[in-house]
Amino acid sequence: MKNQVFDWGRFTLTLRREICENWRQLSLSLLAIYGALSATMILGNMMTGGTSGGMEESLRASVVVVAFSFLSIFVASLSFHGLSTKTGRIAMFTSPSSMVEKFAANVLIYIVGFWVAFFVCAHLADLTRILVLTPFRDIDFIVPGPINFISEMGSSSNFMSFMGLSEMGMWQAIFWLSLLANQVIYLLGSVVWPHLSFLKTFGFIYAVEMVLGVLMLLSVSIFSSMKEFGRWVYELVSNGDFIAFEMPWVILQLLVGGVLAWWCFKHKDVISQGIFK
Repeated sequence: MKNQVFDWGRFTLTLRREICENWRQLSLSLLAIYGALSATMILGNMMTGGTSGGMEESLRASVVVVAFSFLSIFVASLSFHGLSTKTGRIAMFTSPSSMVEKFAANVLIYIVGFWVAFFVCAHLADLTRILVLTPFRDIDFIVPGPINFISEMGSSSNFMSFMGLSEMGMWQAIFWLSLLANQVIYLLGSVVWPHLSFLKTFGFIYAVEMVLGVLMLLSVSIFSSMKEFGRWVYELVSNGDFIAFEMPWVILQLLVGGVLAWWCFKHKDVISQGIFK
């Protein structure tokens, strides 16, 4: 008897079905990412043709990481876009796969798969930049060779220093975990609000941050002063103690967001877009 919770063969079939049903949208999205990165890198290289290699590589890496930061959460918000219609909900919840397999397949495609696909597109775009610009370069026009964006983003001498960060190893871990935590939060939003998920999730997060900001300012005005609070924040960041608070907070967001996303998906209603059946 097959495992009713997770079966590898059934999972691969579920994964293949999701990819086959959405291959046009996925392919067009990858082409758009590749085209946008290629155009940005070509124009950027033309504008910084006389820049030293290290700075030019840092600029390219910065463009890639900014694009990746935005697109990662946007794509994560589309993880369960099929739940926005009654037909899509019926098709998903009546398939023979288990809920774990359906959830894992979407996470693998829209979060893990996006990480791999994006950096493949980034490398191809960088090679396209070289292919297009090399025939037109002259003495004053420099066309640097391809770079490894993953290692460049984690390099203490380039991307992190370009962003003005210290404590490179820990900041790098916080940076990547923060991106993953944000993806999980927008994944949760795609389950709760399948229609216009990105805008609704962004609006909800913005509203929560505004409320927390107002409460923090009220607390500071009641129990302390803004000058003392600013001095405390400065000392916290300058002494490196901020990392001790930031890392647990990021990990908590990641775990809570993932558990809530799974719980909401498990209790999703087939008929309506509500959570409870």
